[in-house]
Amino acid sequence: MEPIVCMTAICELTYYRFCLVFIVLILVFSQAVASPNSGDTLIYEGNCGGKGITVTGVFQPNGLKAHPSIENPIITGNNLYAPDLVRMGPVWNLYYGGWKHSNQENDQIYFAISDDLLPEGPWSGQSVIISNGDYLNVNDPSVQNRGPQEWVMAYTVAKFEGDDYRDWIAISTSIDGESWVPSQANDSVEIQIARGEFSDIARPSLLWTGSVWKLWFDGRADNSALTNSYLAESNEDIPLNFTLVHSYDDANGFPGFFEPDVEFVNGRYVAVIQRQFNTLLKVESLDGINFTETGIILTSSDPAFKRSYVSNPGLLYDDVDDTIRGVAYGMTDNPAFVDHDIGFAYTQYTVNVLSCPSTWHVFTNSQFFGQAIQLTFEFNNYCRILITNSLDNRVLVDQEVNSIAGDRWKFVKDALATAQNGLFISEYVEGSSNNKAIEIVNGTGSTIADLSAYKIGIYNNGSTTPMSGMSLNAVSLNNLDVFVLSHTSADQAILNAADQTSGSLSFNGNDVVALQQTDGTNIDVIGQIGVDPGTEWGSGLASTQNNTLRR
Repeated sequence: MEPIVCMTAICELTYYRFCLVFIVLILVFSQAVASPNSGDTLIYEGNCGGKGITVTGVFQPNGLKAHPSIENPIITGNNLYAPDLVRMGPVWNLYYGGWKHSNQENDQIYFAISDDLLPEGPWSGQSVIISNGDYLNVNDPSVQNRGPQEWVMAYTVAKFEGDDYRDWIAISTSIDGESWVPSQANDSVEIQIARGEFSDIARPSLLWTGSVWKLWFDGRADNSALTNSYLAESNEDIPLNFTLVHSYDDANGFPGFFEPDVEFVNGRYVAVIQRQFNTLLKVESLDGINFTETGIILTSSDPAFKRSYVSNPGLLYDDVDDTIRGVAYGMTDNPAFVDHDIGFAYTQYTVNVLSCPSTWHVFTNSQFFGQAIQLTFEFNNYCRILITNSLDNRVLVDQEVNSIAGDRWKFVKDALATAQNGLFISEYVEGSSNNKAIEIVNGTGSTIADLSAYKIGIYNNGSTTPMSGMSLNAVSLNNLDVFVLSHTSADQAILNAADQTSGSLSFNGNDVVALQQTDGTNIDVIGQIGVDPGTEWGSGLASTQNNTLRR
């Protein structure tokens, strides 16, 4: 059984938040530089208009490089920063500090809830959950949900004692993560640290390991001008009394473990720390004491960052998937480190785009976890896309393209293996008159004994009920072999390739074609059932009208 032309395929329409594109799975085996993962590829998804080029499917769980969201800043106010996130089922709890309005005089701690797992928002609430109480300021929340009705927050409290401005760390508790005790900061819940003589401690990162509380923080001894970084531990149920465990060396005169946020991920401690107010670093440890730098997460010098300074980062840790999805942070242009807003960046594969002959575009914004939007400035034509693993710089895809501004590509890992993992439509022919044909391929890895367990359904003009259903012949189909169904009155060239003909195989560019089990369960769909697009799905080379579409 010969294919109509070559191995080809189409998948059904996919909606995105800002545009509707017809996804045509064209596996481009072009003159690309050889990659260690030859099954990885880029698939053209259509043109959404606008500048630059978008690549989807690039989310890298627990990756290194984080691309700032194009929608930053996400949380805005007069001076808001120090975000800490906790996943709660289908949403995020966000805790952060600062002041929201210009007429406020004191930092307070706020709480907001996302409407889904996409941090772009909207965020509801954005209300004060811990006020300054006996202090001038409260900030830097670090929240742990230890179990049902067991929430603990460590945070910075600050006030004048005589002429001395003193930072310290306090503890509040909650049964739901929203209402906290105390909700007005007071000195009865300040922590104590044995084996340490501190005049100030601040910026906590609190972590429950399952057996002990660990607290990383910044501190000063005897009102010294030097700030250092420390680790303390507590065995108490409500951790108020800690014992100093470790102090960290400076890094070129800057605190070595400054403004940390630490999580326990896949059997190791993973943290984001801040350096020089312009760089966020990822560090890892097996024992929670000795950390090794993995690399740079992001820098404020990146044009995609949009501001001059970055501070007080918080990991976007998904404890359901045990995955780091990205990082949140304070961002500002003010060298006095006020006027912050809160931004997000997501861990993604590194994307580079070439405008031939020699201009590489290396700066990337993100939109949602998996979309990278390349900053290409005044350039509107692109000839090559390079995708690498941000952890080890391993090339995943190096693919020649013929692309323009507004184009959208999808990165598919192990596309060949995916293509060979089921029965699917591998070619679609919608020509003039009765020149209609559908080719399917067996990619299940074994012989399908009886194709009569499947049928082709046609949904005309937005109907939700198939106008015709053509059961396939009761024949076997070997692995990686193809089966062609054509219209009975198609041209002879099509009939010569056909394994089965049917006068009911009649469809136009605005109709849906579905490969189904005999009970109506969809296996593969061209178009979207219940939607009439007008005359066609997609446009140009991706059009379903008067076109042949292949994978």
